[in-house]
Amino acid sequence: QGTAALDDPATLEARIPDQPDTQLAVDANGVVHILLKKVSDTFSAGDDAASSDPRQAVMQLIEASRWVREHLELLALTQRDRAFIDAQPVLHLLTDRADLATALVGKLAGQVRLHLLQQVRLGRESGWFCTPLG
Repeated sequence: QGTAALDDPATLEARIPDQPDTQLAVDANGVVHILLKKVSDTFSAGDDAASSDPRQAVMQLIEASRWVREHLELLALTQRDRAFIDAQPVLHLLTDRADLATALVGKLAGQVRLHLLQQVRLGRESGWFCTPLG
C-alpha cells in the first residue's frame, strides 16, 4: 500500500497494535516510513468535523511514530537485510482528498508528507496512482 512513493523501500510485515491499516517500510538509508492510506469512503460524511477531515489520520500517524521509536530494535529484527537507524520516522498520508489534507499538512511544517491518490482504470483493471505533493 503506497510504498511506490519511496526510493527502494522494504515493506515490513510487522504491524502496529491497534493500527492494522498503517503500513511500515524502511528505505535504503535505514529510515522507517509510516504510510497511512485514507480515501473518501474512509472519511465520515457526517456532521462531526473531526471525522470528516484528516486530523484523526494525522494523529494516528503521530501515535504510530511514537510506537516505532519505542520498538525500533524489535522492528529491525523483522528485516535483517536492512540496517535501521535511530531517526525520526517519515510520516506519509496518502489520500484522494487533497482539499481536506493540504491545509492541515501545511500547518505541520513538513512533519507529514502528503500524497495524492487517484483511482485509475485500464480496461477491466483498476488501481491507485500516487503523486507526491511535496
